[in-house]
Amino acid sequence: MAGQTADGCFAFSREGDVFVHCGEQEDRITHQGNIKYFAVSDQRASLGLMTSHLAGAGAHSEYVFESTVLVDLRTHVTRRVDGGDGLISTCGSLFWETDRDRQRSSGRDLLGGPDVVAPLYDWFRCSADRRVIAGIKGAGLYRGTPPTERLGDTRNVPFSPFNLSPDGSKVADYDSSGRVCVYSEGRVCQAQPDLNPTYDLLSIDDRGNVLVSVETNSTCYKHGNRNSPAPCVGVGLWRAGSKATEIVVSEGAGPQWVNSDTAHLLRGWAAAQVKMKGR
Repeated sequence: MAGQTADGCFAFSREGDVFVHCGEQEDRITHQGNIKYFAVSDQRASLGLMTSHLAGAGAHSEYVFESTVLVDLRTHVTRRVDGGDGLISTCGSLFWETDRDRQRSSGRDLLGGPDVVAPLYDWFRCSADRRVIAGIKGAGLYRGTPPTERLGDTRNVPFSPFNLSPDGSKVADYDSSGRVCVYSEGRVCQAQPDLNPTYDLLSIDDRGNVLVSVETNSTCYKHGNRNSPAPCVGVGLWRAGSKATEIVVSEGAGPQWVNSDTAHLLRGWAAAQVKMKGR
């Protein structure tokens, strides 16, 4: 279960819920409407959900309470964890996106495995077996321990959306023009910046196929509010060797590759939640 196979399954978020998409089939996994971040670990068969709740309001501000639940998709046992900001799937597990100071990647394994220590990187990802590390050091994108293989320059943003394939063979990032770039034995970029990326986290599989969040040409209305039009955000797929990005989900964000076994477990957990609520 190290990497994404030819089944082409992925998870994504839409209006505060998580969905899974395989081929022509799309299934809703949660029915909460308040999920801010999610991440899925194929290797640990686990789902992380960070939710946001409006706890109260003062004269000039609102108080938002955030909490994170980790779900074992095989046993359906859940565990709540405190702290952190954002969720990512890397290193064969689930992690906070940033450390406490929001200046570096967090190395805390939320699923109870050994923490990851990468002191020479500011931001890092690692392969599922943790043998390969890639990340940002200063203004450069590197791979290796220590970071000696320079892949390219990084965009000057607080949180770079780069990612590493589960087997560690490929790294994906954006260049300054918004093009998807894949680094394997060399640098391969999408020919034209034909879509507007949101610079959300992207996901790359072992074959070099990349999922990105992009603005589409359509107009969306948040939760059906016709008074608040905005550009739709959809899921784009850049296939290895292609010159253009294909829109595979017209409304969705934060896509992440998952394998078919995990997609099956996600559907099973979702069905169990619906059954429990119906009792």
